Amino acid sequence: MCSFYWSITRQRSITRQRSITRQLPHPFEQLSRWSALTLEQRSHTPRCDPRMRRLLVCVVFLLTAQMASCLFPPKYDGPSSLPLAEDIERNPTAFGELLRGEAPVHKLHECDAYLAFRNIKSYAPLAGLVIPKRRRPQDPDGLVKSDVSLLEDMQRIALDVCQREQPEAFAADDYWLRFHRRPWNSVDHLHLHVLAPASKASAWTAFVFLAGSPWSFDANLLLEKLRRSQG
Repeated sequence: MCSFYWSITRQRSITRQRSITRQLPHPFEQLSRWSALTLEQRSHTPRCDPRMRRLLVCVVFLLTAQMASCLFPPKYDGPSSLPLAEDIERNPTAFGELLRGEAPVHKLHECDAYLAFRNIKSYAPLAGLVIPKRRRPQDPDGLVKSDVSLLEDMQRIALDVCQREQPEAFAADDYWLRFHRRPWNSVDHLHLHVLAPASKASAWTAFVFLAGSPWSFDANLLLEKLRRSQG
């Protein structure tokens, strides 16, 4: 009696499994069904959220670039001993073209050692750049304590420009002084961004210049770090 009951139960279980298996479409059958759909039908087929897809792409890009920066750090042997005019002449970057007068530039400040000018990217009503005329690589994390005077000069010029161009934003501390970290820079010549009023910057600009992120360094924090460093 028990064996008969067991065989009946087992037969029902096998029948149920077969019916479930028949209901599941084969992968090739799914592919053929998708191919048979018209373009209009495909457009209404649920897919991955585009925002999630863009977020995943950004995360992968950030991780890949950060890994590349760690694996291939910049080679720098210290400031060039060449005369300044020759250093400018040999500068292969876009800023070298500006310094040589080969490209138009809206100057905001100029002295013997530094140049400040408007950025072609309008991140804010005031989007300026401060650079040393002698080329240094854009690597704020590679700067040392002996570079404190360089950064202090760049910061002072940036603040003077901000106070002159956007006095209300300067009085309200509504400005950003930011360095982009490697490899998140477009020009490999040390430059400091000055943005004001920061409150009028877009959400994307706020993300691009997010202080303390792997891609952006606040000028004040960088100066404090170098002043506390041992060498």
